[in-house]
Amino acid sequence: MPKDKKINIRLTEKEKSIIEAKAKKLNMTITKFIISSCLKDKIVIINGLDKIDTELRRIGNNINQLTRLANEKIITIIDLKELRMEVNNIWQLLKQLVQKQT
Repeated sequence: MPKDKKINIRLTEKEKSIIEAKAKKLNMTITKFIISSCLKDKIVIINGLDKIDTELRRIGNNINQLTRLANEKIITIIDLKELRMEVNNIWQLLKQLVQKQT
């Protein structure tokens, strides 16, 4: 269905900045953000996930380095049980956090 209708609204500079910031944080266009907010979607912003993402990436990099060393026969024994449990705990906590927000 073509989007051929327009709604003009007036905002303060502060309101406009807030809407733009929220849309950007969610990687959405302003139009998509406003339509989703008004019509159908429950939009949830969870602060602090960027820190968790960074930590998970670091863990992934460490695992890749260990795997490379093992494949090159530089190291022979890797015990990743504890690491696997910690990563699983992180994913479970994230899952619970997202479920609480929906």
